[in-house]
Amino acid sequence: MADGNAVSGYGNGYYNWHAYISIWQNWITDDKISLHVELGYSTQYAINVYAKGHLDQGNTNWSGSLYSGNNSGWVTTAVASADVEFGRGENDWTYSCGGWIQTTGGFAPGTSWVTGTYTVPAHPRYVPRAPTNLTLVSSTDTKQELSVKLPDKSGWHDYNKINFYRHTDDGDTEQLYHDKVISNYLDLTTTAGHKYTYDCRVQNGDDSNYCSDMSNVVTVFTSPNALGRLELTKTADNKAQLKGYDAPRWKDGYEFQVTKDNGKTWENAEVDESWLATNAPAGTIRYRVRAYKLNPWDGAGDTIYSPWTESNSITTICPPNAPTINGLKTVYAANMNEGANIAITWTPNHPDGSPQSAAQIELNSSVGSLPTVDITDSTTSFSINHGVGTLSVRVRTKGIDAEWGAWSEWKTARIAYGASAWFSSPSTNGTEVGILPYTVEWKAADSTGISYQKIELRDSSGGIIASIEPSTSTRSWNLSGYSMLVNNSSYTLKGYVRNGAGLTTEFTRTFTTNWLSPAAPTVQVEYTDDLCAIIHVYQPKTDYAVQDAALTGTITQSDDGLLLSGNLTIEDGAIKLTSTAPTKTYDIARKDSDGTLTVLGTGNDLGTFVIDRLPPLNTEYEYVMTAHAESGTYITFSVKALCPSSGDEAFNFGDAAETCLRVGFDAQASRSKKVSGNTFHFALGKGASQLPTFYSNDDMDIDGTHSYKLHSRDLYDRAEKITDKPENAVCWFRSAFGRIARVYVSAWNFSYATENYMLWNMGASMTECVWEEPLR
Repeated sequence: MADGNAVSGYGNGYYNWHAYISIWQNWITDDKISLHVELGYSTQYAINVYAKGHLDQGNTNWSGSLYSGNNSGWVTTAVASADVEFGRGENDWTYSCGGWIQTTGGFAPGTSWVTGTYTVPAHPRYVPRAPTNLTLVSSTDTKQELSVKLPDKSGWHDYNKINFYRHTDDGDTEQLYHDKVISNYLDLTTTAGHKYTYDCRVQNGDDSNYCSDMSNVVTVFTSPNALGRLELTKTADNKAQLKGYDAPRWKDGYEFQVTKDNGKTWENAEVDESWLATNAPAGTIRYRVRAYKLNPWDGAGDTIYSPWTESNSITTICPPNAPTINGLKTVYAANMNEGANIAITWTPNHPDGSPQSAAQIELNSSVGSLPTVDITDSTTSFSINHGVGTLSVRVRTKGIDAEWGAWSEWKTARIAYGASAWFSSPSTNGTEVGILPYTVEWKAADSTGISYQKIELRDSSGGIIASIEPSTSTRSWNLSGYSMLVNNSSYTLKGYVRNGAGLTTEFTRTFTTNWLSPAAPTVQVEYTDDLCAIIHVYQPKTDYAVQDAALTGTITQSDDGLLLSGNLTIEDGAIKLTSTAPTKTYDIARKDSDGTLTVLGTGNDLGTFVIDRLPPLNTEYEYVMTAHAESGTYITFSVKALCPSSGDEAFNFGDAAETCLRVGFDAQASRSKKVSGNTFHFALGKGASQLPTFYSNDDMDIDGTHSYKLHSRDLYDRAEKITDKPENAVCWFRSAFGRIARVYVSAWNFSYATENYMLWNMGASMTECVWEEPLR
């Protein structure tokens, strides 16, 4: 009920009244509704006054008395009414109706306006009709495309969502989609080896009470999984038995194929229900199998297959393959009257694993026809004596198969006489060599010519010291180097000569060495202020030698006779002189602490000196001396040396390192090394190192800075003058700790300050370069 505005009499609250409208339902169906609309007044005190009123519905008017005899509360009185019918729509809506009552007279005059409303409910919705004709549009192992015909919405069977469902391998329901209405759905979550069943239904909102019945069902199979493993065995009667493992679930059967050529070609094969191939082909065979599924698309579609699974290989009974001939050389050396014994073996090649039961050997000789050799057992060897000429051989075998196997390829050997070769110098074993250099000579001849030569020098243990492979016309080898021969030692010469027939003749000769070594000369090392070494080499102190049947040495004549001094002893009343050969020349090399050998001079005469411009500073090193006698014999010895610099360091300039700048007071230095290359991070998986991998370019940069204080004006002026020349930017640097380097000085720095009068600063920034020896 809706009440209108109140009307009061005399302003004292008495005679209060107001209009009202009350609306209620007469009846309702799914399609229509009937409403009753009533207009009246409510009074609180007794009243009787003329009134009139109006109800909008039906344009209904009223007139009469507004009367009530009750003074104890509100009383309602209807004065007009009307009925109305409406159709129910898609949505709820509100019906509204107005009216009024007006009084005139001596008390409580006024008008009360009122409006009543009523909500007309929407037409009820019905459960949607089911979608139809769910079909599979396309199918792959990883994608299924579905299409469905949507139902009619008429007759209040409305819907606004659709649900697609799937059952995998007859399992539980999976809801794939629940959203706005679509007629095509794409499932991208399938994989091979499964059965998928699809259906769908529409729904009005999210209320499960308004879901349609299910559509028709669509079933699709993806490609069967491959067999987990296929095992092939050979039965006792040479049939092929297959056995599969981990069979796929969804399949209609299997296809079998067999290969006889290791997979190059495959042929369809038949097996019985137990997978026994009763007609397996002969030879080495291998099977493969794949599963298939017929009509995989809801009872239609092309047959789909699993990947192939291959078995191991077996060999059934078959003729042998060609055997392999072993042990036949290409050429044999024939004895003068007996020829050569030629022995061969062969390796049977029976794919079925059967042993050799027989063999045949065919011989093709340059000296005449030879009969075929028959072997009736498992023997796999044969020998024959053959004269000079050629012999060709081939073999075939038989196993348990009745047929002979394939012939091997022809193998051919040549029988010929070897070359004649021997050492002519030394001509006999045990020859004593006392003079160096020594020339080895040999003879070699053959009617087919000489095609190859090799001569080896071996020590007493058989180790090869040196070898040559001279031209085929060479017949000598000069053993000139003292690194090859050591005094009082035994050696073996071994020669190899191959003739035009391909035969190699070996020949040997032994010899020993025994020569007079020269005496070691006297060596004296002195160092200059420029930190270079001068090595003086004098005649040996052991001065006695026999030269042309005359005794030479430190002999002086006096009135009392001849005085012999020097290295000699008296034994059993006789003078015993040291056995040495006269020293003629010497070689000299510097051996640094790291073993590096630098040659300073060769073939120098005694009584001369050698200048070493770059000896290491404050570090022990050696001069290696080799003295030579006129006979070619030698002696090698070392002289220890040390070049002290009192802490100074040196820069040497010029092509021969002849100019030295010696500095060192308050020296400071730094040195850095940098290797170039690239670093890469690799995705090696969880647990691997997070650090990069470095790949070097095999390049290195070594840089350094050195600073000194120059304590004299002369030294400062000399340093400035030397470093003013651009060519002196590349020089040699020697540290106070024995390191020597070829360097490029990118900057020479000189400075001074008044507080340090007569004291200059010198600095050098340098990069080490490839080493170059100074001119000597």
